Amino acid sequence: MKILEIDIKGFGKFHDRHIEFNDKLNVIYGYNETGKSTMHTFIRAMFYGLERARGRAGRHDTWSRYEPWDIEIPYAGVMRVWHDGEVYRIERNFSKNASVPLSVVNETRGLVVESPKAFLNELMCGLTETAYINTVSIGQLKSATDSGMVNELKHHISNMNSTGNFSINITKASTFLKSQRKTFASQIRPEASNAYSSNLAEIINIEKEINSPIYSNTIAALKEARAANSQKEAKLLESKKELIEELSQNRRILEDNGFDDRNEIEEFKSDLDYVYKNFDSAKNKVSKQHFKFTAVISILLSGIFAAVTVYLFMSGPENLTSSSSILKHNIFLGISALLCLGFLIASEFMIKSFSSQRRILKNATSELLELFDGITDDIKEPLPDINILNKKLDDLKDISLKISDLEKKIDDINEELSQIHDIEEKYNIEIENQQKNQWELEKQIEHLSNLKDENTALKRVIAENERLQTEVSAIDMAYNTIQNLSHTIRNSFGMHLNTEASMLIKEITDGAYDSMSVDENLNVFMNTKDKLVPIEQVSSGTMDQIYLALRLASAKLLQGGQGPLPLIFDDSFVNYDEHRLYSTLKWFNEFYDTQIIVFTCHTREAELLESSNIEFNLIQI
Repeated sequence: MKILEIDIKGFGKFHDRHIEFNDKLNVIYGYNETGKSTMHTFIRAMFYGLERARGRAGRHDTWSRYEPWDIEIPYAGVMRVWHDGEVYRIERNFSKNASVPLSVVNETRGLVVESPKAFLNELMCGLTETAYINTVSIGQLKSATDSGMVNELKHHISNMNSTGNFSINITKASTFLKSQRKTFASQIRPEASNAYSSNLAEIINIEKEINSPIYSNTIAALKEARAANSQKEAKLLESKKELIEELSQNRRILEDNGFDDRNEIEEFKSDLDYVYKNFDSAKNKVSKQHFKFTAVISILLSGIFAAVTVYLFMSGPENLTSSSSILKHNIFLGISALLCLGFLIASEFMIKSFSSQRRILKNATSELLELFDGITDDIKEPLPDINILNKKLDDLKDISLKISDLEKKIDDINEELSQIHDIEEKYNIEIENQQKNQWELEKQIEHLSNLKDENTALKRVIAENERLQTEVSAIDMAYNTIQNLSHTIRNSFGMHLNTEASMLIKEITDGAYDSMSVDENLNVFMNTKDKLVPIEQVSSGTMDQIYLALRLASAKLLQGGQGPLPLIFDDSFVNYDEHRLYSTLKWFNEFYDTQIIVFTCHTREAELLESSNIEFNLIQI
């Protein structure tokens, strides 16, 4: 690939600047601050673009540094290159709002390249921008002192030997990876998995527990049942109240009649029957006429026999002559006296018996009246009718039976109320227990929610742990890979690099040094015909030559045999004396078949080329 021309529409201090290159040696000359570095950067930007830095760094990045101050000037440019026998036009618009930031046109065929980035990658032989800067875009060593130059050169050589890339420092890379691994490993929370598993087990147990029957919420049903129970209780209490009122009324009837219960009625009836029996017996006896007649007859007969007896006594036995007559007289007198006495006694007995019966009847009547008067107020008869009294007692017995029935009903209601109270107490206890269980359930659910939230957070931690562990594993793999590849590259790429660089050093130094060698400790030596010279002992100019040879060898190896890219030197020969500079430029002209662009602030490059009759293209800026 060769650069044919560049057309800078606006880049840094350049505006509408057009420069053409030949296909061999080009010297771009200018004083300091005339824009050589700007043009050098423009060429690189046409190949790789300009990436904007983020944040505050964007104020002073490369894009901002070269943005035209005049907003009317387009921040853009064009480059025409030759590649594989065809001419391509690369157009870039560096403006941040550019609709088409990059386009490539095949001018030979008159076609627009569909994938400009892929084309540029192929054009640059797959070199990254970093590799480009460290190989074909060549500057002088950055260190100012000789010892610094030695260390920088050794650094480049060791990196290229170990990695095949100037920009990679194995030691720094390994240290960085170790530091990154430590950083990632320190962020891993190993307890997260155990905490997650523990929480998960607890979540399963809690979910199982809260689904158990003990946490079944039947409070509403229990309250409804309790309300129904209370309604039943209210109805029973109302019924009990009515029964108590009825019971009180019936008891009042008994009390008004002088009774407390049925037993007293039975006792009263028994007494009544006994008194009435006596009354009835006495009444019957008193009411019988023969009893009175017998008493009268007995009195009359007693009088008659008394008169007979007096007569017989007064007539005496002296009037009788015979003893038999006297005996008969005495017998009749005795019989008459006995009969008189007997009838007298009988009449007295009859009278006493009648009086006794009348007394008994009177007493019985009094008792009956007293008994009857105790249970009724509507008896006006001097002798009550027992049937009325019995009916009254039967009614009272019915009332007593009703009282017993009412008492039984009240007892049954009390028993039922007691059962209702027990049931209500059970409901209250069950509701209280369920309310307590529901409170515990709410606590469990809250704890469950907290555990789930914690596990959600732990999942993120575990995922982050996995990511960090992946990073750690990747770092371990990268570290091991770097170590293995470093060894492999040292034995392969490093060997080819040393061989290629040694050949170039011999040619560039005009045979002053035969080759370059690096020992296992990365100590660099230059080989002469007589001895090995440590790199610390060579001049700064020789170091620059070694640096140049190393870059050229690296560029050749990294391009992989593809067409060589243009070599761009930016004040790379400052430390060269005229002999070294002449030898180097002559060698480039004779042996290095590629386009060369030299940026310089000195005139000696052009003067040496002219004096040596070497064809070149001089561009002054």
